Amino acid sequence: MMLSVYLLFIELLILFLISFVILFNRDIFSPSVMICISFILSTIVLGINVDYWDAEIDSITIIIIGTAIMIAMTTELIVLSLAKKGRRKQKYLDKDMGIGIFKKRYLSMNKYLFVLLIIFSLVEMTYFWKEVIRIGAIAESYGYHGTIMFNYRQITAHSTELVAEDMMNSFVVQGFKMVMVFAHVSMYIFINNVIIFKGKFTKNGKYLLPVIIYLIQTIMNASRIPLIYFGIYVLFISYILLSNKTFWVKNLSSKFIRLGTIALCIIFSVFTSLNQVVGRMTDNTAFETISVYLGAPILLLNQFLTRHPFDNIYFGQETLPNLYKSLYKLGLVSSYPSFQTEFGYSNGHDLGNVYTFLRRPMQDFGYIGMLLITILVVGLYSYIYYFKIKYKPLNSKSELSLFMYAYLVYPIPLFSIDFTVYSFFTFGTIFTLLYLNLGFKLFIRRDFINDG
Repeated sequence: MMLSVYLLFIELLILFLISFVILFNRDIFSPSVMICISFILSTIVLGINVDYWDAEIDSITIIIIGTAIMIAMTTELIVLSLAKKGRRKQKYLDKDMGIGIFKKRYLSMNKYLFVLLIIFSLVEMTYFWKEVIRIGAIAESYGYHGTIMFNYRQITAHSTELVAEDMMNSFVVQGFKMVMVFAHVSMYIFINNVIIFKGKFTKNGKYLLPVIIYLIQTIMNASRIPLIYFGIYVLFISYILLSNKTFWVKNLSSKFIRLGTIALCIIFSVFTSLNQVVGRMTDNTAFETISVYLGAPILLLNQFLTRHPFDNIYFGQETLPNLYKSLYKLGLVSSYPSFQTEFGYSNGHDLGNVYTFLRRPMQDFGYIGMLLITILVVGLYSYIYYFKIKYKPLNSKSELSLFMYAYLVYPIPLFSIDFTVYSFFTFGTIFTLLYLNLGFKLFIRRDFINDG
């Protein structure tokens, strides 16, 4: 059984070395490199648990994962080749950028706007919690017996019982998105001023307050995955801004591998400590929880590939569940599928219900459909990364692309865990992207720049 995991690991290591060393210039945030790293981490965790789970990986799983990664690498390489044709890196470094322009580059937010947004965030958080209590009480009337957070989580995430009029108030939902935008913009300012350009914490520490409020409200939503998304956002913003500061001459990958490892440990420590807070009734240890999220998806994908999948009731029910839910709230459909997939077990142990990026599109559209969706997703991320962000001088246009991309990039480093792209297919995403766009343009002031 261990042999099959070793074979998968060797395959992934070879693909990583090809992508990282040969194809993409040791760029740790290349989409293909991030995908390889995510699968390597998951395979290592799977290997540690191979006896505990009585795990075995079939050849079909090794082939499918390898094929999907090679398709991703080929797609990114094509995009990179097209980008190189239209780029004059040396001209950009010497003429467009200007040596020394980023010695000191500070951002800020109008102090009155900042205070107003803090007040708004606190009011929104209060009303959000009231909605959680209300929906938790409704769940109890449906027969759920647990804490408020547990009941809320069960009826909103694991069930389709909640009728449209009992769902969370739309104004509160939109308010939460504004809190999210405020937090991400504030974190961008903090990273730029303190981490990149060594500004004083006493002057910039206030920008962490919106972040704290957002993270607390995220936990109120009985959700921990956005904590990982936010950690990825912070690392990516830091990487691009610091690379721009050093004119992309210094390779920062090794530094960010270390930072990413530390961040991963911190995030998962917080992640597991919040089990009871967010309504997860489990006796798993911290390592068991991490193993379920990181290592089990590959084993679950193997179970999916080696068993006959069930028939779909809805078209694209696993890739488009949030779109169906939006249509249901608008009264355009009479029901909607749950975004939760079935839970899997091995050797008597609960493995959770996430099956890597590959399972959802494979269930809905078959092997060819999964590969086409991989090409589409990796191609889009690669296009934005190479044409809109990498090597671009920082201005209002390129910074907006960086900000939006960093917020949306998490499906790539989470490739080995789940098809998180499904969360984009909803009308609410349109409003979220609009809020992010407007928030970044309206909240940030760039009038405090010192070239000396």
